[in-house]
Amino acid sequence: MSGSGSARPAGLDRAVLVRELLARVRANRRYPELARRRELEGVVRVAFRVGPDGRPLEARVTHAVDPLLDAAALEAVQRAAPLPLVEGPVEVELDFRLEAASP
Repeated sequence: MSGSGSARPAGLDRAVLVRELLARVRANRRYPELARRRELEGVVRVAFRVGPDGRPLEARVTHAVDPLLDAAALEAVQRAAPLPLVEGPVEVELDFRLEAASP
């Protein structure tokens, strides 16, 4: 299946890949200016699968906060591509907090 030729324990491999995926998604998170002005905060949860090309497939919000933050979370997932190839469904949480969002 994979051309890498390396064999690693599946559980450890998945945990490492999910951590890398989460870091990449969080690095691409953007706090919408309108959400800042409205002082919206919360944790948005997004579920998706990673396609063979590293693009997120079937991304959907599984825990919504506000349409502005929900859309920002989905955009972060899309911007993070290409993602590490993680088999099966993935769910990430993106925390939008005003104090953490300040420059």
